[in-house]
Amino acid sequence: MTVLNEGVNYRVSLDGKVASAVIWKRPDLTTQEGADAARELAVYMDTLAKDHAATAVSAIVDVREAPPVAGPVTQSHLAAIMISWEHAGRRIAWISGDNPIQQLQLKRLVREHAPGMGAVVTSPAEAQTWIAV
Repeated sequence: MTVLNEGVNYRVSLDGKVASAVIWKRPDLTTQEGADAARELAVYMDTLAKDHAATAVSAIVDVREAPPVAGPVTQSHLAAIMISWEHAGRRIAWISGDNPIQQLQLKRLVREHAPGMGAVVTSPAEAQTWIAV
């Protein structure tokens, strides 16, 4: 696994042709700093989705350790990631935590922005199954 990009609360790596992003809580960050990190991640994930050399043909975003509820600005950045992968025709799986609000939020975003290529799952095994189809 190769680390491609890191931010203050996320890491993007590549395993074969699968990009994996992990997002975690950073209670010491302000709301603005967290939103800025989400924007940085969205920009990077957009670049990966549009990569014509297909560095990554699919993606997994693990938000199990992220804050359970995303604010409106962060939601818009998560939606941007979904839109990028949907438009590129590449599958993206979101691994949610046990928090029902987080699951509902992600399911709504996927339904609205990546209905064909996105899925919300609860385990890495489910994510692997989704992106392998």
